[in-house]
Amino acid sequence: MRHPNRDHEHLDVLRAYHTRYHHIPALQRIADLLGFASRAASFKLMDRLALHGYVTRAPDDDAWIPGKRFFELHLADAA
Repeated sequence: MRHPNRDHEHLDVLRAYHTRYHHIPALQRIADLLGFASRAASFKLMDRLALHGYVTRAPDDDAWIPGKRFFELHLADAA
């Protein structure tokens, strides 16, 4: 069974963490925060977020930093 895409919910958690601590957490901490079973799941999430411009890799480090769209607000769907 396929799981629903919850990337926007996960991104909201990362935004809240960044607001409080001024950085994006390491992969293991992301796994702990989001209830993932492994760091690999965190890496897959971060890869998807990077693909869409929400995060990027720091040029001199293994860390993740906010991308151009990290603080972008989502508008409600018009009904």
